[in-house]
Amino acid sequence: MVLGSIARAVAASALGTLAMDASLYRRYRHNGGDAAFAGWESSDGLVSWDDAPGPALVGKLVLERVLQHEVSPRYARLLNNVTHWGYGLAAGAGYGLLAGSRRRPAVWLGLPFAPRSGPAGTPCFRSSGSMSRSGSTT
Repeated sequence: MVLGSIARAVAASALGTLAMDASLYRRYRHNGGDAAFAGWESSDGLVSWDDAPGPALVGKLVLERVLQHEVSPRYARLLNNVTHWGYGLAAGAGYGLLAGSRRRPAVWLGLPFAPRSGPAGTPCFRSSGSMSRSGSTT
């Protein structure tokens, strides 16, 4: 059950990331960009930290702090792709793990968190009389 939940959440986050990228690519093309989607998506031609997008710079910062030495610009493209896709997929996996680990209430018990009856045993969603605007019964 948990593994299925994780798989569904990762698939959903991959589709969400792809949808976001498609939207950003559409804006890029509308503003005069001419790269094909695959090259644009994979940061084809990225060879410097000066032109690197945010995910690459975040990946660089994390690696430099962990490794305690400067990361070569030749890894800019790789770090951009790993950070961009890795963050989304890892967030999806984490959500799937949490959602799949929850105890699910049995359907035959009714709505979770909904009280079974109101004051003095009257049903919650139906009163014995008509309701006035003030909420009292008549």
